[in-house]
Amino acid sequence: DKLTFLVRLLAVVSKATETNVDIFVSPSKILCGHDVPLTLEFIRTLGQSILMAETVMDQAVNYVLEAGDNNLYKRGVRTRRGFVTFQAACRGWLVRRKHYFELIENGAFARYEVVESIQQLKPVD
Repeated sequence: DKLTFLVRLLAVVSKATETNVDIFVSPSKILCGHDVPLTLEFIRTLGQSILMAETVMDQAVNYVLEAGDNNLYKRGVRTRRGFVTFQAACRGWLVRRKHYFELIENGAFARYEVVESIQQLKPVD
């Protein structure tokens, strides 16, 4: 299976070069051709791993064989999902913050006096 082979290859390259390329690069997106910049990064890292010592590569292969295909795939998916969720939370916070400052700049809160309770709230003339 192509996907299983790619998951193993990503894990071996990541372990040998001590990078997190297996976490950031989705093997299914490589197969579909959707994520070209990260695929290029993977190919560059693959080139670096070719220059590694044979003992380092043997250790990386043993690690991948011990970890198992399902665990490697699930770890990558779980981590990428966490990154996407975190990015969405940050983007939402930035949009809300921008909207709040736009309201302040437009004077949305300038029409009201500072009051002690909500019952005293009235427009400023």
